[in-house]
Amino acid sequence: PFTAEESADLFDFILCTHDHEDHLDRDTVSRMAKAGTRTTFVVPYPFRKDMTEMGIPAGQVFAAKAYEPFSLPGTSVTVTPVPAAHETFEYDAEGNHQFLGYVLDTKGGTMYHSGDTVEWESMVQDLSRFRFDIMCLPINGSDWKRKHENIIGNLNAREAADIAAQCGTDLLLPMHHDTFASNGENPAYLADYMFRNYPDRKYHFLVPGERYLYRKN
Repeated sequence: PFTAEESADLFDFILCTHDHEDHLDRDTVSRMAKAGTRTTFVVPYPFRKDMTEMGIPAGQVFAAKAYEPFSLPGTSVTVTPVPAAHETFEYDAEGNHQFLGYVLDTKGGTMYHSGDTVEWESMVQDLSRFRFDIMCLPINGSDWKRKHENIIGNLNAREAADIAAQCGTDLLLPMHHDTFASNGENPAYLADYMFRNYPDRKYHFLVPGERYLYRKN
């Protein structure tokens, strides 16, 4: 573990999918700013001003809009923001999506990090054109208890597995199942579903601090 101050120079880029505490921690960002961070923060367009109000210089804030690709300076990585439905699409007054996922095209392959999202009607159709090698999808789902505690839902294990398979992805990295005790999921549900329905498809559960090396087939 490391403090916000210690992280000020660790990262070249941080991509934030939306303005929820576990995706854009305002306390951490403010402390990084005070420590003189050189990190560039990529955020959905509606939250660009929030970042400068937290002390991040405007030149270190990139305001992302859905389906408008951009390159990370000094790298060969191209990022395409895509909409996320958490649990619905939400927009600012100008029609910009407030929840995003990110598609990263790199020399080693193409990865999709969905952020928080449920499935929308044309999700597979919208995403299949990217030909993902890796998909990072939440599996904590949604249920009556969480809805009545105002906890916004995500994909569940079966939905994540089905979407990854239908998109033809090589590797599924499940996420958002172990961050909060009140909003987690048993990863064995995904393992069982993959075993029964997609025994030829790859998935991997990351553990804290793990370095996972992926080699494209």
